[in-house]
Amino acid sequence: VLSTNIMAATNIAPNSNITTSVNAWHNGNTQTNIRRIVDGNKRTTGTNDYQVHPKNAKNKNIIFKFAKQYNKASFVFYNRTGCCQYRINGSKVEFKNNGKVIETLVFSNVKDQVTLTPSTSTVFNEIVLTFKGDVHNFREIEIFGEVTEDVPASILQNHDNVKVFYCDW
Repeated sequence: VLSTNIMAATNIAPNSNITTSVNAWHNGNTQTNIRRIVDGNKRTTGTNDYQVHPKNAKNKNIIFKFAKQYNKASFVFYNRTGCCQYRINGSKVEFKNNGKVIETLVFSNVKDQVTLTPSTSTVFNEIVLTFKGDVHNFREIEIFGEVTEDVPASILQNHDNVKVFYCDW
């Protein structure tokens, strides 16, 4: 079923089903950190500069699942500005469609902010951020895309060994 396209300027991350295999955080619990990832706070002062701070994160991930399929995407990562910007380098972002990896992009030479943009023809309903190192700290993630079509509800099933938190704002 085809849907009306939305503008690519729409941040779709807050409406995704966000899960993670990360279970250790510098500040707060998993649910609190999941909310911080997409809360719109991009401030760079004090603890806002590193409000999301996973620990023991090597080879663990944060997964964004969507109820629709998207293309014309961009993945915007707001890094910590005060220090340690190199930590995200080597981590990867996979754009998946129905569980199959369509395109993989890798962070390198990241500063305050980076936008990863797959091919405009890449259709996805899931994005997986997999960390290369153990400790990371960042402010926000935004994901932009245009709707292509609806995805069956079966795609949005929970995974074993992954905590599921729904963002409803």
